[in-house]
Amino acid sequence: MDYKNKSVVDDVVAAVQKIGGDFVGVYDAISVQGDSYTHTVPILEKLGGGSLATVLPGPENPPSNVKAGNVFGINDLTHAIWVPNHNSTLSPTFADHFALLSVG
Repeated sequence: MDYKNKSVVDDVVAAVQKIGGDFVGVYDAISVQGDSYTHTVPILEKLGGGSLATVLPGPENPPSNVKAGNVFGINDLTHAIWVPNHNSTLSPTFADHFALLSVG
């Protein structure tokens, strides 16, 4: 499906309904107001609601049946931004704590 199509929301909703089963939510790897949320929120709303997992702050004023939550992960790729002396804006204690989690 092409997200640029005006019918993409209805196309996704129809595809999910055709498959059937339990629909629980959407993972939004873009997570931008006025961009991806113009698609993901209406999809959830039309499918009866559910969880919206985002990589950036969630949508402003989502419908009551949409529960948005931020997904945050630390791994080998993101490790350097959490290590002290790597231009981190976080306190060294906080950065040390997360650096240990990502290594262990």
